[in-house]
Amino acid sequence: MWGARPPARSTLAAAGLMGMTSLVFAAYALTVPASAGDGGVVGSRDAVLLGLSGREEGVATMMIVGVILGVSALTLGLAVGVLRRRESARHAALMTFGLLGFLALAASVPGVLSTPRRAGAPFGVLTGLVDLAVVALLLLPSTADDVEDAEHERERIAARR
Repeated sequence: MWGARPPARSTLAAAGLMGMTSLVFAAYALTVPASAGDGGVVGSRDAVLLGLSGREEGVATMMIVGVILGVSALTLGLAVGVLRRRESARHAALMTFGLLGFLALAASVPGVLSTPRRAGAPFGVLTGLVDLAVVALLLLPSTADDVEDAEHERERIAARR
């Protein structure tokens, strides 16, 4: 299954965190339509501030759910690519999780520091830190060497055919 040798621990840890994060957000997105009557993603108070009617709020909530599911599918695909030790997946995951981590922290830290604290802000900070942990794991020399070695092995096998 793994070829000549199993993936490095850092590669497995990065792929595991990526997969876990993807599944948590996909599960969250799938529960949002059920709670849409209770404010959903946008929230009735926020919808009023944005000038959205009830129907528009429902459309906005479904659009947000679609974006969350799309990003979850992308990150799950990247997790599989990293687990298969594909260099392109590692590079794409570095960019994706770096951006997602930065955005999560930039959006959540003010909510944690505000009075009263925003309800989802601590989860946002945790998400940002997990995303940046993925980046750190992908940047480790053991992960980079693992992916490079697997790529060379695939090239060597392809050259023999």
